Amino acid sequence: MSDLGTTLASGVRLLRGLPRRRAEVPQARQSAAAWAADHPEVKAEFVVDESPGTSVVDFHLLLQDPEGGAVALTAQADDGVPQPIGHSMHRAADLLVSVDGIHLSAAQALTMIRSLSHRDATPHDEIVDRCLILNEIRHDDTPVGDEESQAAADEFRRRREAELGPDYLAAHPGKFDRVRALWSIGSERRLADISGDPMELLGAAFSGPNDEIETTIAERLAFELPEPLRDAEPGDVVGPVAHAGTFLTGVVLGRADASADERTLAAAGRVAFTEWLAERRATASIEWHWS
Repeated sequence: MSDLGTTLASGVRLLRGLPRRRAEVPQARQSAAAWAADHPEVKAEFVVDESPGTSVVDFHLLLQDPEGGAVALTAQADDGVPQPIGHSMHRAADLLVSVDGIHLSAAQALTMIRSLSHRDATPHDEIVDRCLILNEIRHDDTPVGDEESQAAADEFRRRREAELGPDYLAAHPGKFDRVRALWSIGSERRLADISGDPMELLGAAFSGPNDEIETTIAERLAFELPEPLRDAEPGDVVGPVAHAGTFLTGVVLGRADASADERTLAAAGRVAFTEWLAERRATASIEWHWS
């Protein structure tokens, strides 16, 4: 069984073993949090479905596949009531979330998960972001299907990024400098012995069987570099410093001022749009109907 398959099987065992009464939900959350901590690669989101009219709850796990995509696991209690009947007891029982007047059902959310961008964000945030975009483009007098909504959302994103890109680049040019850099990631003990000389950094990647060091040499836009190197000037040596759970040592080999070419404007638009969504999310009215 693949690593993901093993994780999925473990997730199913978790869901089946959780206590199913409303009063025991805090205990279930603790168990789920411990499981998520043991499987950080899937960035698990735990959802409790407290359906009206019953003291028995259902549980769900939203997982990110490290190789791309997302997976939803569901465990429904066998309480003797058919699911359509149980969920029809309340008109909002099938709703997952409401965001500024956009109401998203569980079925719509599961369909949506297949087209998430898989950026560095939780499935919860991506679902909310999609609702925020739909809110920008909705027309109450023109109902559209899921595919048309997706196409409209994609078009809105492209148009909004193109609008935001030039001003964002003008306001933050340093983020989009073209930077050529060399950096190594590994244990602090190994990196502490490296001077920052480019040849020494490269050599460290191939020396010794233990304490593996990963070395990269690349040209990137400044914001795409590891954070400790983004503002460094040519010749600056950085580290070893803590970075993303490990340690980094690097040197900037060259830096060219940002130019307003197509690639750079597109990158500025993406960053600006991400920040715009984060601001909208922070002020939005968000209600999760599954607690």
